[in-house]
Amino acid sequence: MEAISVGIGSVFEQAIRYLLLMYTVDEPLSEDRINCLDFITTYAADFGIGSSNLHGNSGYRFGEFTSRALTANKALLELAQRGLIHIKPTSQGCFYAITDNGNDFINSLDSSYVSLYAEIADRVDYRFKDRPTRNLHRMITRRIQDSVKDIKL
Repeated sequence: MEAISVGIGSVFEQAIRYLLLMYTVDEPLSEDRINCLDFITTYAADFGIGSSNLHGNSGYRFGEFTSRALTANKALLELAQRGLIHIKPTSQGCFYAITDNGNDFINSLDSSYVSLYAEIADRVDYRFKDRPTRNLHRMITRRIQDSVKDIKL
C-alpha cells in the first residue's frame, strides 16, 4: 500500500475526520452525506451551530466543499483498505460504516481537536438527522453562493 500524505488538508486528515464522524453518528452513511456532515461540522458557525468554526474563517473555506468532494472517495477507500470502515453496497449506492478496528483507533486518539470535532458532529447529526442528504447539499450550495455575493471586488 502506498504511503499517504499526512499534512493539513491532506486526504489522511480528511479520512480521520470521516472516521471520527462515522464513530460519532454510528450508522452507515453515503459518501455525499459524510462529505456534507463533515463540512457542516468543520464550519458549524456558518450554519448556525456554535459560535466558531473549527477550521477558522478563511475567505476560501467555501471552496473546500468541492475539493473535499473530489477526494472523498480516496479518503474512504484508504479507510476501507486499512480495515477501519467497511463498505455496504445497497440499491441506493454504497454506504460506509466504522468497524471495531476503526472504533479502537478513534478511542486511541487523545486531542482537544478530536473531542471538539466529535461534540460538534454530534450536534450536527442531531440537528440534521431527519433532513435528506440532497437538502443538506442544497443548503451548503446556497451558503457558498451567498458567500460569493458577499465578496467585495
